[in-house]
Amino acid sequence: TPSDYMAKIGVADFRQAWNGTDDRNEALGKFTMPVKALDHAVSSLIRSLGMTPCDGTGELPGGHSSDRKQHMLHLAGKFLGGHEVLARAQLTVRSGEGTLLRVAVRSDDKAVSDAVMSCMN
Repeated sequence: TPSDYMAKIGVADFRQAWNGTDDRNEALGKFTMPVKALDHAVSSLIRSLGMTPCDGTGELPGGHSSDRKQHMLHLAGKFLGGHEVLARAQLTVRSGEGTLLRVAVRSDDKAVSDAVMSCMN
């Protein structure tokens, strides 16, 4: 899993860091997670990637509300070799189907972004 090769780091301003990272090094993916509760899907993705949630996105607003069906998660980490990695994940609970996950990963090296993304398949 990516967490085996990732160190948790904090980012003071995720949006600024994201916009300052070259989008040519971005990898995009769309997956379905078998998890049906949004709070469980968020914590599962954080654990799987081994990255640090940024801007308070690691918790659902209002706690573990079962009424929420969508959440945006911002993550930061440092991959093997010292590459800073940023990820934006939109999680959407789909009735009876689990959680749809749309992810964008950026780093200073396209191969690192691709490697992190490929580990999520």
